[in-house]
Amino acid sequence: MLTIAGADGEVSEAEMNWLINHQRSINVPEEIIEAYKVFDYKNANLEELIPDINKCDVPFSVPRTLIFDAIQMCRADLEFADQEQMAVKKAAKRLGVPDNIVLALNRLVDHEESLNAMRRALLETERL
Repeated sequence: MLTIAGADGEVSEAEMNWLINHQRSINVPEEIIEAYKVFDYKNANLEELIPDINKCDVPFSVPRTLIFDAIQMCRADLEFADQEQMAVKKAAKRLGVPDNIVLALNRLVDHEESLNAMRRALLETERL
C-alpha cells in the first residue's frame, strides 16, 4: 500500500497515519508497523511485491481487500492523485481485480466517506 500511496512522490502524514491506525486495528505486530515507517516506497517495485500478496491464507479476497485499503489510504489526505489512481489500477490488474470491481470499491469508499461526514454532522462531533 505504501508503494501505491507513494506513487505521487510522497506518502503524506495523513496517509501514513491511516496505514498505522488500520494495521493496529487488525492487530499487526508493532515491529511490522515500525518497518512501514522506514520502507523505501520510492524505490520499491510494485510488480515484485505483488506475488507475495496471494500467499496469505485468509477467508477473504486479499487482492480486493488490498485495493480497497489502498484506495482508502491514498484518499486519507483528501487527495487521490492521478499517479495514485494509476498505481491502484496497475496493482489491481496485476492482482486480477477487474476494472468494474475497482470502480465499485472506489464508490464504496465515496459512500463510506459520505456516511462518516453525515454521522459527524448529525451527532455534532464537529461544528459546522
